[in-house]
Amino acid sequence: MMNESPAIVPLRFFRSLQSKDYAQLWACLSLHSQEMIVQILAKSLGSTDAQVLKSSFEKGQGTASLYWDAFRTSVQLETWLAQSYKPLGLSGNEVIVKASPSGANLMVLLEGTAWKFGYIETFLES
Repeated sequence: MMNESPAIVPLRFFRSLQSKDYAQLWACLSLHSQEMIVQILAKSLGSTDAQVLKSSFEKGQGTASLYWDAFRTSVQLETWLAQSYKPLGLSGNEVIVKASPSGANLMVLLEGTAWKFGYIETFLES
């Protein structure tokens, strides 16, 4: 939501990951991040239909649940949950959110009236 601080979005993403609320986690992600995750996974799985994968992620079930369960084991979740998040600057529809004390700069984007976490934009395209 637009009147919500963009700094809340990365924390909501990591809290959703912690609670295994994968549908909520998916809703936190930017459209570009969602599309890239589906595209990368569809390519790596070969015969999987991208639309079926997208539906799985939207519901937070099936392949998506397996994906996020594996993802949970590969990130230092407690570290991300312990960070404080502060918006640094707005440029158009993008905000850099600083995670402290790690010093990580996270991309948060305004899509429509909601702030979304640009996970792919932050970690794979920077």
